[in-house]
Amino acid sequence: MGALSIFSIWGIIWAWLLIWQGILLFQGAGAIEAAFNAEDEAQLTSAFAKLKTFFTLEGVYFIILVAFTILSFFIFGAAMLAMVGGAAAGG
Repeated sequence: MGALSIFSIWGIIWAWLLIWQGILLFQGAGAIEAAFNAEDEAQLTSAFAKLKTFFTLEGVYFIILVAFTILSFFIFGAAMLAMVGGAAAGG
C-alpha cells in the first residue's frame, strides 16, 4: 500500500517534502562543516537558517499529526456513541 501512495497528489506532496527536508539537512551539514573549517560566522548563520527551516517543517508536521489524531478520536467516539445509542434503542 505504501508504494502505491506515490500515485496520489498527497503522496507526491508528502514525498517531495521529505526529500526537501533531506536536502536541507545535507546542505546544512555541509555548510556547518565548511564554516567550521573556514571559521566563517556568516556561513554558520546560513547553515543555521537551513536547520531552522527543517525544524519548522517538523513542527508543522507534528501539529498536523496531533490535529488529525484528535479529529480521529472525535470521529471514532461519535461512531461508538452512535452504535451504543442504536443498540440501547433496540436497533
